[in-house]
Amino acid sequence: MMSANEDHEIAVMQQLAMAQVYAEQMVKVFEETDKDRSGEITFDELEAQLESPEMMVLFESLGLQANDAWALFALLDYDKSGSINSEEFVTACCGARGNAKAIHVNSIIAEQKVVKRHIRELHDKVVELSDSILFVVGSKIGF
Repeated sequence: MMSANEDHEIAVMQQLAMAQVYAEQMVKVFEETDKDRSGEITFDELEAQLESPEMMVLFESLGLQANDAWALFALLDYDKSGSINSEEFVTACCGARGNAKAIHVNSIIAEQKVVKRHIRELHDKVVELSDSILFVVGSKIGF
């Protein structure tokens, strides 16, 4: 008779094996989507693949829907370059598997990072303008 610890170890090994298979499947999805073999996929490449019935079925069999793939792509394309690499794609697909709320939380986090970067840039511009104003005002009144 197996101990509870052995049962747990077997369950963990099975989960790891399933995660590995899932990641390998997502690499295949990425490779099929990367039509120009650039090592990155674009919105256009993803859109072309998502329209194929085979890709829709594959995504659904992996626990993802087409709109999840779009959300993942937008999430990963935080610099808005229009492309993502395979590691980013596979990692995000594996992370979004299962609970649909996780992708929404990750999307919000990514958007928050972009907003935070914009606020920093705006702050830097305000400081620069403030310094310029002080310089101009100071030179006019003799400082």
